[in-house]
Amino acid sequence: MKVGQYELTSDEQFTTFEFVSEGPKGRIEKIANFSQFSNGIYNLGFGDKDMNGSIDDMVITDNR
Repeated sequence: MKVGQYELTSDEQFTTFEFVSEGPKGRIEKIANFSQFSNGIYNLGFGDKDMNGSIDDMVITDNR
C-alpha cells in the first residue's frame, strides 16, 4: 500500500515534530514529541496542537 507523506518541521534536537493533517474535518495541526527519561526509556507524546502550542492527547479528531 502506498500512502502520501506529511511535510513536517522539527526542533533542533529532532525530538518535536509538527505537521498538518488534511482530511474531511479540515486542516488540523499535529505534534509528535519524544521525551527521554533518566533510565534511557523514551516516551512518545502525540496529539493535536492546542491554542497554547501544547499537545492535546485526549482529543479524538478522526481526520482520516
